[in-house]
Amino acid sequence: AHEGNALIFHWFTGSRAELERALSMGAIISVNADMLRTAKGRSHALAAGPKRTLTESDAPFTKMHPLIDGVPSMESAICALADCWGVSVPVAAGSVEQLAHHYW
Repeated sequence: AHEGNALIFHWFTGSRAELERALSMGAIISVNADMLRTAKGRSHALAAGPKRTLTESDAPFTKMHPLIDGVPSMESAICALADCWGVSVPVAAGSVEQLAHHYW
């Protein structure tokens, strides 16, 4: 990644080796609640960790969780990340927010 820019992989479904290569080059992955319902999605989020993981809605294609004002709630994704990373929900939310603020 170039300074001040980031390559963000939306709903990354590659292999573990591909993920490790992308992360070694400074890439970030974005996840949503549906992705985190799969073993592979949780494994990728765990490997990327809080410093390389953002949340996404994937609206309107994600239908597994409630809508708030027409946009899927990020709460379920944050809760799933907290569980995956073994941290509290506020810590997971803070990590995602901090990473987002770094780029936006």
